[in-house]
Amino acid sequence: MQDRLQLMKDVAAWKHARNAPVVDAEREQQVLEVTVQEASELGIEAASARRLFSLQIRLAVRVQESLISGWRSGTAPPQDLRDLSGQLRPQLDRLGIELLRSIYLALPEFQRADFAARYTSYAKIVEAPGLTDSDRGELANALGSLRRGSTPTLSRIRASKVLRIGTIWRSEERRVGKECR
Repeated sequence: MQDRLQLMKDVAAWKHARNAPVVDAEREQQVLEVTVQEASELGIEAASARRLFSLQIRLAVRVQESLISGWRSGTAPPQDLRDLSGQLRPQLDRLGIELLRSIYLALPEFQRADFAARYTSYAKIVEAPGLTDSDRGELANALGSLRRGSTPTLSRIRASKVLRIGTIWRSEERRVGKECR
């Protein structure tokens, strides 16, 4: 998420240089629908995924608006502009796929009853212009509200390209298992 928010400086610079609006509702809706569909294929419940990724879009807009406001107030914008369609969006798309897979793998942790209390302090590492502690708290809550959907196991494996195997070891076997690694 941090990597995506860091790219907002380049996105905002491109939009600022072209006087393009920060909000592109049609594009944002398309990205949200595709992301929620991909999340569902990974076995992430659609409503909780929609909440998280809607928030991510809102935060990206807030960061862009904050940066552009600073540039209009006299702070110099970046001079080296990267192309939004040819460079930035493909990079954002790749990060989105990586993020979804990471969420899929971490889903059991997000579902912990004590997730928010346990990980709220980690949300402070998400840093970008215009973000507040309240935003970070909302982000932690959205992550903690993620739930597993009803996608069949084989479909989740195909979508994630990850097969998890878990075993229960007795303490004596655990010692032997560690030595064998």
